[in-house]
Amino acid sequence: DYFAKIFKMFAAYCLPFIPYGCLSFMHDFGDRFMLQKWGGSVEQSYFAAAMQISGVVLLITTAILRIFWKEIAEANKSGDLDYVRFLYLKTFRLVYFAGCSFVGLLVPWTDEIVYLLLGEEYVDGSIALMIMLFYPVHQALGQINAAMYYATENVVPHIAIGSFFMLLGLGASYFALAPQDAYIPGMSLGASGLAVKMVLIQVICVNVSSLFLAYKFKWKYQFSFQFSTLGFFVGAGFIVHYLCVLVLGS
Repeated sequence: DYFAKIFKMFAAYCLPFIPYGCLSFMHDFGDRFMLQKWGGSVEQSYFAAAMQISGVVLLITTAILRIFWKEIAEANKSGDLDYVRFLYLKTFRLVYFAGCSFVGLLVPWTDEIVYLLLGEEYVDGSIALMIMLFYPVHQALGQINAAMYYATENVVPHIAIGSFFMLLGLGASYFALAPQDAYIPGMSLGASGLAVKMVLIQVICVNVSSLFLAYKFKWKYQFSFQFSTLGFFVGAGFIVHYLCVLVLGS
């Protein structure tokens, strides 16, 4: 009976991930397929390079994610919801602060980064990289939210929210990438358009996910700090870039 009960709990927890994993594969494949079909290998290479460089910020989240998950699970199991709130909000803001400082540091130097790491032939794709540098900031927050949902056994709401935005994202990818002369016309924006779509969908999805957590655990959700923090670091980064160019030359 004990093992049957454990198996039943395990199955109830894990089964929703099967259709979610399939949908995630379809979403990622669909994005790349449409980019290849309507943008070609050049746009595909721009986007792939941007994804790899922008993913560096996720190293910060990976380092703390397991510890965060463990602490949240223990606090939730013991009913210490005040500590759950404290730990979640502190980690959420710390990760966002670190991500914004990364973006502010690198965004003004996008052309130089592409030239040094990838070569002159990729400089035309620097706009896609500049946009994609904003993506892992909220992607890291999405990983924090996912750990929060898993640790508190709220798997179904997390999967429902994620599935909705993946389906929405596939439709947005079509309109961003499809040519203007298609049966259902798109905007033919290539790698830059796909990058904009990914950033916008990620920002909205993370905030909806965070809002649900705030509603679930009955705390006040504040999102204004996201704009002020990001604006501060990006603005400071461009000021530093301007001063460096002014002093050292272009």
